[in-house]
Amino acid sequence: MSPAETDAPFISGMHGARALVELTLRLRNAGSVDRESLARDLTVLGRVAQAVPVRCVNLADRLSDWGHLWDLVLADSQYGAVVTECSEALGPHEPCERDSDVLSQSIAAAVNFLLDARNREGWWQDFSTTYGAADEWVTAYVGSALTSADHSGAQRAARDAWRLLCSRREADDGWGYNRFVPPDADSTAWALRLAQAIGESETDRARAARRFLNQHLLRGNAVTTYLEDRLRAFAGTPPGSLDGWCRTPHDCVTAAVAEVTEIGDSVGHYLQKQQQPDGAWNGYWWFDDAYTTALATVALAKRDNRRRRQIVQAAARWAAERIGPDGAARCPLADLPSAFATAACVRILLNGPPSGGVTESLDSAARWLFDAQRLNGSWLSSAYFAFPAPSVTDACNAVNVPSVLDSDGIFTTATVLNALTAYQAAMTDEQSAPVAAAASGV
Repeated sequence: MSPAETDAPFISGMHGARALVELTLRLRNAGSVDRESLARDLTVLGRVAQAVPVRCVNLADRLSDWGHLWDLVLADSQYGAVVTECSEALGPHEPCERDSDVLSQSIAAAVNFLLDARNREGWWQDFSTTYGAADEWVTAYVGSALTSADHSGAQRAARDAWRLLCSRREADDGWGYNRFVPPDADSTAWALRLAQAIGESETDRARAARRFLNQHLLRGNAVTTYLEDRLRAFAGTPPGSLDGWCRTPHDCVTAAVAEVTEIGDSVGHYLQKQQQPDGAWNGYWWFDDAYTTALATVALAKRDNRRRRQIVQAAARWAAERIGPDGAARCPLADLPSAFATAACVRILLNGPPSGGVTESLDSAARWLFDAQRLNGSWLSSAYFAFPAPSVTDACNAVNVPSVLDSDGIFTTATVLNALTAYQAAMTDEQSAPVAAAASGV
């Protein structure tokens, strides 16, 4: 249903803003528009603007570069009056503030999108490849993200996801990209993180999955993704080396494992040593290091050791430099604003020191995420999964590495949801601190 077909009083807050954005962009790209349709849509814009508090859009600014369509509007006093009415109702452009109501609305919309994005069997699917779409991995990841939301539907969906995962594979196995591909350490780690979040980590199924995950530990407690015998059996003993997928440390996978019960502590020491001079961690399966850096930073920030503060500060500086003047981190592949990378930077910055630069970058990134959310509650797909050849051990310097985008936006949206719930928790802690101090007489 388009915004023009939506009853204006039911559009509220940031959703009203996004309705205006999407409708104005649709009108702008409409080409030759008949006067009747234009009048109807502009009238709806006026009703929406009057019916709801919208702070993030200045309609006049968005209309000013419509070219011939803008001329058409100005040429007719009826349309011109509607535009003036809209502009006055909207007022000047203002960035989103750190408003708990706006944040709650954004989180609820993201949760609702994800709940609706499941297939008939209840799986989330994304990243379509020649091996099919990822469902086990993506379902484990999305389920884990949903556990962070204070939303009854999200919690039920997370439990449903765990039950689905338990219905797949043998009882002593891990999980993988999908049912056709061998189980791997990353998918299994996300399933176990989901199990931990819903209180299922001591079940027989979870303990068996941890034993499977332990088999992927390399010397030095790094984690690789696949077991060579399982991968060769699946691929029919392909020619060439499998060292890249089976014998090489994968820091992105290791960072995911770092918060898995009974295993995380052992890989934390390795992960700590892998931080690059610029403060980031490199990922084997990802084109953007923000994802790996966020996972590593969050995991290491919880450890009590002398280097923790230094490690987190370096990561926060790196993330702050990624945030542009518009509040977004850009995708290294497409050089476009990336919700996926921006959300990862938010997770990093939340663990950084409360300095002016870090706080400013954090709030700027969160505001950009609010404004970039689409009307259906999702964010534009921007998670680029790397697919190096099985023999590639140095993915960072490899050339012509194929990429796979989360074309349905499910993985990106789950990543943003996780960042915004963490941001919300930080806001709540920040607001409650003075109250706690006053109560204790500090």
